Amino acid sequence: LSQVGLSNDQIPKVIASCPALLGCSVEENFKSKALWLSQVGLSSDQLAKVIARHPSLLGYSVEENLKPKALWLSQVGLSSDQLAKVIA
Repeated sequence: LSQVGLSNDQIPKVIASCPALLGCSVEENFKSKALWLSQVGLSSDQLAKVIARHPSLLGYSVEENLKPKALWLSQVGLSSDQLAKVIA
């Protein structure tokens, strides 16, 4: 979690609010979601903020959950910058 920008103070809070993260794969869950979120346009600071506020996001499927929602938002007229702001 520190690799995605969370501070040492934030990590216990994130785990306490979403203990299922302890069973998640670093490669499949953390890194893949962080990569996709950065490709959507989130900065490192925004990424850390999103994960700190909504840690369950790391458990969502990029292909089945996140991408379809992002696609829908872009289809209704949100720009890439706006999409990043909505997620952040």
